[in-house]
Amino acid sequence: MLAEWTTDEIVQTDPLGVVASRVFHGAYSVRASLLDGGVSEPVEFIVEPGEEAVEIVVVLATPACGLADIAPPLGVLDSADNGVFIGLVETGDPAADLDGDGLATMLDLIEHLRVFDAGCP
Repeated sequence: MLAEWTTDEIVQTDPLGVVASRVFHGAYSVRASLLDGGVSEPVEFIVEPGEEAVEIVVVLATPACGLADIAPPLGVLDSADNGVFIGLVETGDPAADLDGDGLATMLDLIEHLRVFDAGCP
């Protein structure tokens, strides 16, 4: 029997780059693989016994046209970006919670549209 439990999991992010996974207490090392073949530096963290939720953020880069640029082709703000975001709001996906209130609402859609309307930097 193993002296330690190990988990080797590969998951894909949603359109906003968010992924959720159930983990148990222990030490973790997370890496993100990029479409261009690159790999992020590892993010190390510990989940203590009894912790209910842990949020880990791996920042890779802001898309070329800012945070509203969430759908291919990246580097171009177009209706696909708005369509993906509207779908996230409609399904209540936490990835659409731009204002941090724990809900995906029309206020988040308004914020997405504000960033979208600002255009590419």
